[in-house]
Amino acid sequence: NKLQAPALFTLYSLMPIANLSYHGALFSLPLLQFLLGEKNSQSVLAFLSDRKNIKELIQALEEKS
Repeated sequence: NKLQAPALFTLYSLMPIANLSYHGALFSLPLLQFLLGEKNSQSVLAFLSDRKNIKELIQALEEKS
C-alpha cells in the first residue's frame, strides 16, 4: 500500500510541527475512531506524539522512492 505524493507532502509539512499534527489528530479523534476503530485511532495518536516516528517514516518512504 504505497502513499501517494500528496500524503508524502503532508508528512513533510507535519515533520517540523509534530506536536501540532498530534493536536490536529486529537481534534479529529471522532473521525479517526469512526474510520479506524478505537484501537487503531489510539495507535495513530501514539505514533504522531513522537517526532522521531515521523522522521523515520519519511526516511523509509524516501528510501522506497
